Amino acid sequence: MKWLTVGAGFYAGHLGQVNATNQDFAHNTASRYDVVAAVNISGWRAGVEYFTAKNYKTVNSLAASVYGTSSVVAASATTVPVSDKADGESAFVSYNFNSQLSAFGRYDHAKLSKDVAPDLKDDYFNIGVAYKPLKTIDLALVYKNEKVKNGTNTISGADANGSYTIGGASAHDGHFDEVGFYAQWSF
Repeated sequence: MKWLTVGAGFYAGHLGQVNATNQDFAHNTASRYDVVAAVNISGWRAGVEYFTAKNYKTVNSLAASVYGTSSVVAASATTVPVSDKADGESAFVSYNFNSQLSAFGRYDHAKLSKDVAPDLKDDYFNIGVAYKPLKTIDLALVYKNEKVKNGTNTISGADANGSYTIGGASAHDGHFDEVGFYAQWSF
């Protein structure tokens, strides 16, 4: 149907973590399920998304609730990798005023470590406007806000190798605000 988008995704494996050096170490299988549904009516697009994951990442320091360590393979032949789960949901909306100008927003909530550090949560939202002056160019002015509660999370940045950390052992909560201008050239 032209007005409806639905999708589902599934992954199961070792995330490239098991290799010749550690293949005999204890390891978990990582799995992730995603579902999304969206409607597109009269210039409006709105949708929701849900994910659940097991053994993707976990907390590497329980005292500090620092999230981000692989929970796939053990660090040595004598240790066992930690098993952990995560889940989260998103809602998004956009409106096209015309073929060149639109406004958008998104909200995400994730429980990053349901078994190891169940109080560790990440809330993110963005709002912005987008302008398409040419068929191959998109420009956007965006406000982003993210809050990590009861620990730390390392977030991927806008560039391929960049990241930043929100939260910390002493603060236990972290907050990040950003206003950015983004450009995309399609070819």
